[in-house]
Amino acid sequence: MKRAGELAVRHNLDAFASQLAGAGPGEAIPCFAGYLYSRVFVDGRVFFCCEHIEAGHIDESDFATIWQSPPYRALRERLRAGRSFPGCARCGKHDMNFAAAQALTALDAQSRAADC
Repeated sequence: MKRAGELAVRHNLDAFASQLAGAGPGEAIPCFAGYLYSRVFVDGRVFFCCEHIEAGHIDESDFATIWQSPPYRALRERLRAGRSFPGCARCGKHDMNFAAAQALTALDAQSRAADC
């Protein structure tokens, strides 16, 4: 990381180190999939994340309706409460979650500084 910084190379080595240390959704790194990510398969099935948790079908509702639906909100709440799914341990979106957590921490620090 030091060498990448010296060379001004953009990287995500901090996220990689976090993942190697075993941090994952519900642990040190919360899951933001329900806010930043979704999958829509070519057959129209909409999945909450890469764990293939089906959240709807675009033949039955448009994507915005599915995204804002009670089942989708329930999945967000479950993960926010730290109740992950078995596949979360091998999440392919660790980098996304790590970056979102860092951004929220920075916003929180800015907000606290502004309140002083």
